[in-house]
Amino acid sequence: MAEDSGEKASSNRRDLIRLGLEVLGFVSVIATLGITSWLNIESLERATESIEESRLQMAEGQYQAVYEQQLELWKLAAENPDLAPYIVGGKKLADGAVGGRQAVDEGEAASREAAVIQALDFFAYVYEQLAPFTATGDRHPLAAAGAYSSPPAGIDAGRWDGWISWSNTIRSGFQGAPSMCDLLRNNAADYSVEFRRETLDRPDVCPAL
Repeated sequence: MAEDSGEKASSNRRDLIRLGLEVLGFVSVIATLGITSWLNIESLERATESIEESRLQMAEGQYQAVYEQQLELWKLAAENPDLAPYIVGGKKLADGAVGGRQAVDEGEAASREAAVIQALDFFAYVYEQLAPFTATGDRHPLAAAGAYSSPPAGIDAGRWDGWISWSNTIRSGFQGAPSMCDLLRNNAADYSVEFRRETLDRPDVCPAL
């Protein structure tokens, strides 16, 4: 009887130990899963933050590059009074020489055309770099002139506000250098279909011939 009692007690202890180990293992699994989930959430949050930071840095870099080119264009106009009327003053290349002179030598004509092409390339660069993308993956058209409009789906408010401003800059740029429309028509293959659509096909940018 004593031996039976001892064996029974020993068996009970083994069962309790086994149960304890199973419970401990279960708790360990739950704790591991909890820690793993927490780490995954932390990693996801950090990855999301990194992506957002990278996106903002990229946007800042894009704006910086655009501003630098814009300053170069303004500098060209400021340092060359004979070219300024054609790139910011609303004068067309076909309008003749500046200052009442009718004759224009080949060097002058080439310089004026090169200046207008530089302006055209700048505004094409603005569009390619800063136009937000639509849900279909295309660059967004120029924002309507005038009153503020709500951002389309998928475009954040800050980006949209910036695009409204740059859309107005592109429009006013073509008004300041109307020969850009002629050069764009003559060199259409050098520019994207989207940019041509948003300039040549818009009477508020390039009036019909």
